[in-house]
Amino acid sequence: MEIQKIDSNYYPETLHRLFIVNAGSGFRVLWKAIKAFLDQRTLTKIQVLGSNYRSNLVEVIDPSNLPSFLGGDCTCSDYGGCLLSDKGHWNDPEITAMLQTLFDAEEEDDNGEMDGMNSNEAFNGDTGSIQIKGAYDTAETKAEDLVQCRERKEDKTVLQKNQAFEATLKDAQIKIQSLEAALEATKAVLQGLAQHIEEMKK
Repeated sequence: MEIQKIDSNYYPETLHRLFIVNAGSGFRVLWKAIKAFLDQRTLTKIQVLGSNYRSNLVEVIDPSNLPSFLGGDCTCSDYGGCLLSDKGHWNDPEITAMLQTLFDAEEEDDNGEMDGMNSNEAFNGDTGSIQIKGAYDTAETKAEDLVQCRERKEDKTVLQKNQAFEATLKDAQIKIQSLEAALEATKAVLQGLAQHIEEMKK
């Protein structure tokens, strides 16, 4: 029962809306039995629609994103159907142009001199070991110092990205575990419903 409670509390957070279309009378009877096991928050996100479902779907989903077999205008048959097409915000020209601009700006920063860092950042706070060099230093020595400074900055950036990735990975693992638990709970509920239906048939 505890697993079912967890599933009822967390599944609605990941589910925005669920439409069950062309639901026949047999499913409607089954749905009444299933509803008893679901939390009210989950039930508000699920709509069971009969054969006149198009008007309800169009209220929520733009017809250009609704597949043609559901009464919409989307015809992605060239790509294997709407679900297999690569249609999405990631292909929006405005968004890709904005991302490209940001990427180009980062590359310029990586190629620029010290990127506006102060001396403590450039030398990882170790300003005591800096030697003051005379005017006789060659351009080659100065270039080597600049390369070392950039390498320190890149190491710091890589470390920060690595830490962020590890945190994201840990969060993803936790979510996967909770989804697995929710899936097991759903399986148990469905098995219970199947048994209940079998008993009702007798």
